[in-house]
Amino acid sequence: MIKLDVVATGDLKIFGDFFTMAYARDVAEKYGVGLTVTEPFRGASSDYAGFDERGVPYVMFYADNLDYINHPSDTVEHVEAEPLGGTVVTVLGLIEALADSIEE
Repeated sequence: MIKLDVVATGDLKIFGDFFTMAYARDVAEKYGVGLTVTEPFRGASSDYAGFDERGVPYVMFYADNLDYINHPSDTVEHVEAEPLGGTVVTVLGLIEALADSIEE
């Protein structure tokens, strides 16, 4: 499962299962996208939690600028092209890498 949350404002970060993160790191490195691996949120949750509890591999992409999340100022003019583009490139590459791993 691939989860995206606030990926268009700030530096791109990721957490999740080891193998999916490894694929994502490789893709980000290949395309020159800055990606920091972090620990899962402690004391908070998100849509990924139910998948994780059931043993479904998951990865969550998020950015570190949470100034606008769930706020009236969470509008399109605060979208930053670079982190959003880096997320798109990385996620598309990750999907391709995961599909290729199934075919092997």
